[in-house]
Amino acid sequence: MLVMFLSLTCITMTIFLIRGQHIITMNAQREVLTDAAVAIENDRIIAIDNFEKLCVSHPNAVIEGNPRAVITPGMINGHQHLTGDRLIRSMIPDTIDSQEAIFGWAVPTHSRHTERDDYLSAVLALNEALCHGITTTVEAGTVGHPASVLQAQLAMGTRGTLGSWGWDVEDGPFAGTVSEVLDRQREVMHLTADTPLIDGWVTLVGHDLMSDELVTAASQLARDNNTRITFHISPSSGDTTSYLARTGKHPVRHLYDLGVLGSHVLLAHAVHLNDDE
Repeated sequence: MLVMFLSLTCITMTIFLIRGQHIITMNAQREVLTDAAVAIENDRIIAIDNFEKLCVSHPNAVIEGNPRAVITPGMINGHQHLTGDRLIRSMIPDTIDSQEAIFGWAVPTHSRHTERDDYLSAVLALNEALCHGITTTVEAGTVGHPASVLQAQLAMGTRGTLGSWGWDVEDGPFAGTVSEVLDRQREVMHLTADTPLIDGWVTLVGHDLMSDELVTAASQLARDNNTRITFHISPSSGDTTSYLARTGKHPVRHLYDLGVLGSHVLLAHAVHLNDDE
């Protein structure tokens, strides 16, 4: 059975009818239409109806799909690293732990990649996403060259978010003071101000690689600019161990007590949590 994923980013002056045996809608009733089609003009859906009816309404439309297809809305990936280890896929050994994989392989790779590397990596990642029906991708927050990644996003015609590498550790690529990190986040929001398909988000590395001052200020920056913030937390028990040692609290509880959390926050991973968190 052919499954077609519907993206709203096709740019053309022609009306397209995307035909399917079943169309999964996003209306209030969550209807599944049969023998139907989606009519698209320029970059907008203009109708979803019975296929024969739409053929009568738009006799010159270009017809895609087929009467056996299943058409769904585009899917969303809420956490995807577009740069870095994308270009060394399958080279990081499977026999090492996550600490070595990240700091012995992934982080050094990021530190050496150029603007062109980041562009190529993002194109490859987004092409793979689109080919699997993912039309909106949330970048995970480890971008060294945001302008290059934005050009890749625009070239691929995808929806998504963009951020810049954010951490205030003592030593590491793209590390900076709280002020410097926040300035880079502001630059991303400025970069994406006129790009309707790409939203500039505040992005931090997270874990225990951000000070309380940084994460508090970054969360407020997102609030002040009516955008969102994302960072990594608790993919394993390591963050719990470090937060308990430093604050006496579990990570998410500590962030809550700081006033960081809210509907504007996307926590990446967040699987090793206790019931309170």
